[in-house]
Amino acid sequence: MTPEPPHLTGRAAEIALLRDFVAYLQGGGAAMLLTGPAGVGKTAMLGVAADLASEVKVTVHTVISTEFDTPDPFISLARLLTPLRGGLGELPRNTQSALKVALRLREGPPARREVLAAATLDLLQHASRARPLLLLLDDAHWLDQASAEVIAFVARRLRGSRVGMLATVRGGTQGPLLLAGLPDRELRPLNQSEADALLRSRFPQLAAPVRARIVEEAGGLPLALLEMPMALTAAHRSGDAPLPARLPVAARLTRLFGDRIGKLPEGARAQLLMAALNGADGELSILQTASPDRDLHGVVAAEAAGLVRVRDLPPRLEFMHPLVRATVVQEAAPQQLRAAHLALAAAYPHDSAARAWHLADASTEPQETVASLLEALAVRTLATGGVSAAMTALQRAAELSPDRMQRAKREIQAAFVGANVTGDLRRAAELLADATRLEPALTGSLAATITASYLLLNGQCEVDAAHHLLVRAVENHPGKSDPTDPHLIDALHSLMIMSSFGGREPLWEPFQRAVARLGENVPADVDVCHRMFGDPVRHAAHGMDELDAALAGLAGELDPIRVTRLALAALYTDRLDRCRPALWRLINDGRQGEGVALAIHALISSCIDDWLTGQWDEALDLAAEGSAFGDTHGYRRYRVILKGYMERLVRVCRGDLDDGLQAADEMAVWGSERGAGMCTTFAAHLRTLHAIALEDFEAAFAHVTAVSPPGELGRYSPHRLWMLYDVVEAAVKTGRLEAAAAHVAAMRDAELPKISSRLAMLTAGSAALVARDPHKAGALFAEALADPSTTRWPFDRARIQLDFGERLRHEHKMAEARHHLHTAHAGFEQLGAHPWLRRTERELRMAGEATPRAATEVGGHPLTAQERQVAELAASGLTNREIGERLFLSHRSVGAILYRVFPKLGVTSRAALRGALDARADRTGHAPPAP
Repeated sequence: MTPEPPHLTGRAAEIALLRDFVAYLQGGGAAMLLTGPAGVGKTAMLGVAADLASEVKVTVHTVISTEFDTPDPFISLARLLTPLRGGLGELPRNTQSALKVALRLREGPPARREVLAAATLDLLQHASRARPLLLLLDDAHWLDQASAEVIAFVARRLRGSRVGMLATVRGGTQGPLLLAGLPDRELRPLNQSEADALLRSRFPQLAAPVRARIVEEAGGLPLALLEMPMALTAAHRSGDAPLPARLPVAARLTRLFGDRIGKLPEGARAQLLMAALNGADGELSILQTASPDRDLHGVVAAEAAGLVRVRDLPPRLEFMHPLVRATVVQEAAPQQLRAAHLALAAAYPHDSAARAWHLADASTEPQETVASLLEALAVRTLATGGVSAAMTALQRAAELSPDRMQRAKREIQAAFVGANVTGDLRRAAELLADATRLEPALTGSLAATITASYLLLNGQCEVDAAHHLLVRAVENHPGKSDPTDPHLIDALHSLMIMSSFGGREPLWEPFQRAVARLGENVPADVDVCHRMFGDPVRHAAHGMDELDAALAGLAGELDPIRVTRLALAALYTDRLDRCRPALWRLINDGRQGEGVALAIHALISSCIDDWLTGQWDEALDLAAEGSAFGDTHGYRRYRVILKGYMERLVRVCRGDLDDGLQAADEMAVWGSERGAGMCTTFAAHLRTLHAIALEDFEAAFAHVTAVSPPGELGRYSPHRLWMLYDVVEAAVKTGRLEAAAAHVAAMRDAELPKISSRLAMLTAGSAALVARDPHKAGALFAEALADPSTTRWPFDRARIQLDFGERLRHEHKMAEARHHLHTAHAGFEQLGAHPWLRRTERELRMAGEATPRAATEVGGHPLTAQERQVAELAASGLTNREIGERLFLSHRSVGAILYRVFPKLGVTSRAALRGALDARADRTGHAPPAP
């Protein structure tokens, strides 16, 4: 066991882990989180890591974040990379450009987040060529959101880079780093004997009863153990005077620092307050500029009192503990806080976020100048994806607006962000009501009506009322013919959503009139969403180039609203896979309370992609998560889509048929009462699949043709694209060949194969079902299955293979039939689609095979080196977390690797791993690697 420094009693195991981590950087890269409650010693462990790194010539860079940081995107990333900017000149020009903007070395639009993340990784790798590099991020839960996402991206890609990253995160917090699946080590409070040993080593003069009392009340937190004795008098420590009834612990530790702060001169306290309010910047130059006499005498006094320390490179001030900073702010009087904010505001450039917020925090009455600064800041922040920060800035701008009209407008703007982006429907309604009270004339404005209609649609699910309200506002809007009017663009996208969920073609007529007024100047995103989401049957086949071009830049799109809108355009055109990275970013934001409404949109789109691509377990998880979001935040409509429809799709197809029809009936009634015609389509789809699962094709035909008549793909009826094969199969199985042929003709007339490989497969497969000539049918089935990319749609593909195998069996081509039936069986088995699985097994028996074979022979897939290593460690009895610590992987990553290993070895439990590995070694003649 590695010896521990005397001031880190009880941390020998953690120090050994850090020593291994630092040594690992000589040939590889890794990231790890240190978690635990405040005061448990996370910062001290970073200090140990820094010392260990210096011993072996590893360069160390440290970033400290605080809750008082200004909400400025990428500010933490700039602090992290500033010491490395000397290497910028050796990087490619595009990489330099992205980083120089992020580092505030030049002005310009921010790079796409993925571009900036890749550039950051390039810079770190370049910096580590001469000697390994260790990045230490203290209190990483306070990182600004944009920086945290970039750092999380980098942290997952450090292997082989000679770059290490250690970050401390307070227990109970959330953030991109925690969601990145990084290995983590929890620092636990010291046990009683360790706490006692720490006190004995640091305070040998403590009387035994006093020491026992401190151990009891400190709760094992090293900070409390070290600070509590210092708050006692000499008589208390020696036991000559009775101890207070309650010793200061936990939150009351601020009193300890308060005593030291109170003893500082007034000027030093003022300077310390400015340092505390300036967040984690710690730049001495800012503090010096903000100080009246440009002198840092207060910093010297605070450092002598053990409250702060000054770093030389770069010159900056660091608080000894976050509780020091919190105490400084807590103990300050209102007038002192105001004076400090004003002084700091004067030290920053005119258009900086820090200046705007310091002025806002200093304002005690409305000021239009400050309100305008915050409004402009909100617009910039929203454009970079900082939705919660934008909402906060807009609300504060409204509060500081002296003019009633300006305040009402800003409240309406904040309500729109709240309803459409952050998901705070309740606060949006309050802001809208206050704006209406202030200026009733604004109630009919387009901006206010968009928000009001959004609340009606998503909160109360009143489709017709929301649609009527918004249509009237669009018709009366002064800028209704202006294609650059942002309110009009938002209204048109909202009308598309309402018309689609209404599920009736007449609802689209006001949208068509609005678009016609714009002539040839329809905004590109409005146009592509209208054609690809609203009416893809008529427009998608000849518009895929524009859609593909729009989706190509989506991964780096910073505007979260645009991400969700383009995802709609990808929904019926089978291109949601191109949206998933951007959608995951929105989902992760929502999990942290940032942009809940957008997160629910992203969960729906991702759930749909999982349904179509056979990731049904994840689809259920996402549906449950989105429904929970909807319940918590009052989005009743989204619960219907996710819980009522998407989850039931999977459950019905897996054979959970007990409540399938009842759920569909309830959805249809619910939708008809609210003008939500799409719910009728949802219900018909569920009823159809329920009937097919029972092989009741007569009922299936009745259900599916109620919403998708044979031969009619319809206008503004894109959901019929999800039921193409259902119509044809049900028609063929019930002897309605003319109806089936009419539907195939409609599919070909709409040129559906040009849209996606899935629709091409379904078109050919449907034509094969209809074909009477065996040779023609066989050729069409082969055409449907020829494209290997269609394996991405396993349920649709397996259904076609099942029908192909059944037809071949009827033609007495048993060997060919069994081949396709086996492949279909493997697909249904992977999905857990038990009704179709049973039907396939019956066909296999009728084709002459009693027991279906496994899709692949056990042991046919080689293990990667990492998979072998993880499997050997698991076979030796280590847990996932223990394996992760050994290999610097997260326990989640270990679990995912074992999930891949089990089927490759033909086992279902860890207990069987040893035998399977030994058997494989015997077959291959290679001994397993030592763990």
